[in-house]
Amino acid sequence: MAVDPHGNLYLADVSFNRVVEYQAPLSTAIAASHVFGHPDLTQNTANNGGVGANSLDGPFGLAVDTLGNLYVGDTSNHRVLKYDVPIARGLAALTVLGPSRVAARPHRLQRRLVHQR
Repeated sequence: MAVDPHGNLYLADVSFNRVVEYQAPLSTAIAASHVFGHPDLTQNTANNGGVGANSLDGPFGLAVDTLGNLYVGDTSNHRVLKYDVPIARGLAALTVLGPSRVAARPHRLQRRLVHQR
């Protein structure tokens, strides 16, 4: 769980391979406003058709920096995804931090920039 500077709440939903955002102000009857890792809240397949900048498999750790950028620990894919602000619905991660080849070199991390749409 993480909270950004504006009071928006991010929750890692490991079982459904996604991260959901609840926008401030928070209340007990609020629905998620964004989903990361899937095109909508009805999907739950790991990697949603393939490993990419818009898929997750076992998201666990979350962090938000002082600017509001969201970092997601994508545990089963052995990487961290960074979503830059402003975070828009359906936006893929712009930065992927993780191994270039998990099986061949699990100890080396490589920073890969992912192209914007």
